[in-house]
Amino acid sequence: MSDQNSRERRNPIGPTTRTVGENVRRVREASRLTQAQLATRLAENGHPIPVSSIGRIESGGRRVEVDDLVALAIALGVGPLALLLPDSRLPSDAVELTGWGTVQAAEAWMWGASAVPLVLDGSVEDMESEVHAAHRMSGPWWLEAPYVRVADVTSQVQKVRLSLHDETAEEVFLPGLKVEAPQTPKE
Repeated sequence: MSDQNSRERRNPIGPTTRTVGENVRRVREASRLTQAQLATRLAENGHPIPVSSIGRIESGGRRVEVDDLVALAIALGVGPLALLLPDSRLPSDAVELTGWGTVQAAEAWMWGASAVPLVLDGSVEDMESEVHAAHRMSGPWWLEAPYVRVADVTSQVQKVRLSLHDETAEEVFLPGLKVEAPQTPKE
């Protein structure tokens, strides 16, 4: 048995590898690129990936190294999170994260954007402390996203969580996104 097959048996392909493959295909097709055109872009950018390997990535049959992920994102004209995190229609969609399990899409994306730590529990004061800690550890000191304020994040997380568990909530607001939640009939 080859070392590659032995390694895959010990560490099977997980949900993030499948997600990256699905997202590469989704973004490539939305960009009206063929696999061959994507392979050409990658080669021109100095990180060649053969067409056959792109097909295996898209089908979830090939692992994606971190360098591959960055090169694919650049070649496709998107940020790495567009390939790394699950695409979903609604913030309440259940998505799977390797090493964690299932979470709601809104929480996965806010975590991926370093807006909040993956687990937020406790009081508002605790939440603010956790958000501050996540910001300090998730990027260089000089990078402070102008669109992210702790109070806003705290409010957003509370609204998302309430609306996902309260069917009477009228709307859910996420940065740059307004999603109408189901309304109950008024009497």
